[in-house]
Amino acid sequence: MSFMQSGIKSCFLQRCLGFVVLLFVSVLAAAYNPVLVRTVEAKEKVHDWKSGKLTDIDQRDASRLVEGTSHERIYWTYTVDDGTYIWKLQRDTRRRDKPVNTTINTIVDFAVEGQDAYIKDEQGEAHKLSVQTKTLKQP
Repeated sequence: MSFMQSGIKSCFLQRCLGFVVLLFVSVLAAAYNPVLVRTVEAKEKVHDWKSGKLTDIDQRDASRLVEGTSHERIYWTYTVDDGTYIWKLQRDTRRRDKPVNTTINTIVDFAVEGQDAYIKDEQGEAHKLSVQTKTLKQP
């Protein structure tokens, strides 16, 4: 290899290294830029909240042992009556997780978007659940 080819190879490697460093610094700057963070937060979906009476909370233990490994799951089912429909909303948690902090027979805010649902706890924090059933109330 001649001196000229070695110099070209070295120049090429320096350019590649410079590009990698520039890319890394750009990604780091974007990750810590508060303007970009606010832009992402602004794109979060706004839920169409409605009110309903929380009529029941049910707990079902679905823990199982698979090939010597424990899979501890608890399903929490929240029954909400919005006046037109009775919704059964389910939350899948690990055993150490707490249920949504709500009180039975109180009015709660909830939102339904397809098969996903959200319910606000007593502190106003939203929790994601899934829709199990939607039953039309009989007059």
